Amino acid sequence: MDQSDRDMIVQIDRKLDLIKNDIHRLQLTQARMEVDLEYHIKRTDALEKKVMETSKVIGPLQAMSLSWGFMVKLSTLLAGIATVIMLMFKIIYRSF
Repeated sequence: MDQSDRDMIVQIDRKLDLIKNDIHRLQLTQARMEVDLEYHIKRTDALEKKVMETSKVIGPLQAMSLSWGFMVKLSTLLAGIATVIMLMFKIIYRSF
């Protein structure tokens, strides 16, 4: 084995050490990401639960607001119809 072969083996050994270090860093990063993912999943589940509870509370209020708007429109319509009928009777009774 000559010097060039030894140099090549040393270079290969250094590259293997670099690859081992990269793999170790990737494993650490993956472990941290798994912990972060678990945290975010728990947080998302908690937020989803709060949203569902809020929706249960707000649901009837939203239905009431929709019916309130409908009632306002209906009462306005009825008031308009009553006004037209009153004007018609007024005109009819004046002519007699």
